[in-house]
Amino acid sequence: MKPEFIMLRPVSWFRQTCFDIAESAKFELFVFAMIGLNSFIMVFNCSDQAAWVNNLTMILNYMFMAFFIVETTLKLTAFGCRYFKNGWNQFDFIVIFTSIVALLAQIPTQKMEESGVFFNVTKLMRIFRLMRLIKLFQKLETLKIIYATIINTLPRMINVGMMIILVIFMYSVLGINLFGAVKNQPPMSLRHNFENFPNAFMTLFCICTGETFNELVYALAMKKSEYNDCIEDPTYADYVANNYKTVGCGSNLFVTLAFFITFTFLLTFVCLNLFIAIILAGYFDASQ
Repeated sequence: MKPEFIMLRPVSWFRQTCFDIAESAKFELFVFAMIGLNSFIMVFNCSDQAAWVNNLTMILNYMFMAFFIVETTLKLTAFGCRYFKNGWNQFDFIVIFTSIVALLAQIPTQKMEESGVFFNVTKLMRIFRLMRLIKLFQKLETLKIIYATIINTLPRMINVGMMIILVIFMYSVLGINLFGAVKNQPPMSLRHNFENFPNAFMTLFCICTGETFNELVYALAMKKSEYNDCIEDPTYADYVANNYKTVGCGSNLFVTLAFFITFTFLLTFVCLNLFIAIILAGYFDASQ
């Protein structure tokens, strides 16, 4: 573990006063309360709210932003350059900086307002302020352990995630060759099929959650019958004649089952459970 970084008490009496306030447990609790209230006020934003609600939330947001600017200024005065050696302080400074930019962006030019650039930028920066809630990890011990678990296990989870993407990629290519010409019928849809790689990839990604797994297997294995008008081994001419829509019959039932059973086994019972094992191991290490 890294050694804890300690702020040094300044010499100047004014900076000492700022230091005592910034290091006070009561002041820290008050800051956390203001973060909670600020996030609670942002919940009231909706598309059809009254004008007085807009004005009230706007005034309250300005007051909260003024408080957080004062807090940052207080800590900068107390800690000096050492303020930026703490990761949480760096995070606070970035949020404050983006809040000020969002405030300044609320005086847009007519051209920006018409293009929608003003709305998108300010909305994004307002949402970014909700990230202050992450500071609660700093105070609550259980959340600190969970946060440390996520950070420490992230590289290993990325490796497992890349392996999952590779497995889905291989099965997507295989699925296109096996089911690419199968007639599109429920539960398949415009994007839930194996007609091309993006659709196949997203279909298999949804199957990872168990969504419509059994129904999809049935649809992809359905043969020609009075309920299913399809063509065995369709050609491109059949595809064109059907208004550029797939018209083929389902694949062999054994092949379809083998495809989805092996995919489910690899993804659900192996790769996804690796995530749980990594997180549990990381949580145990962070708890020590």
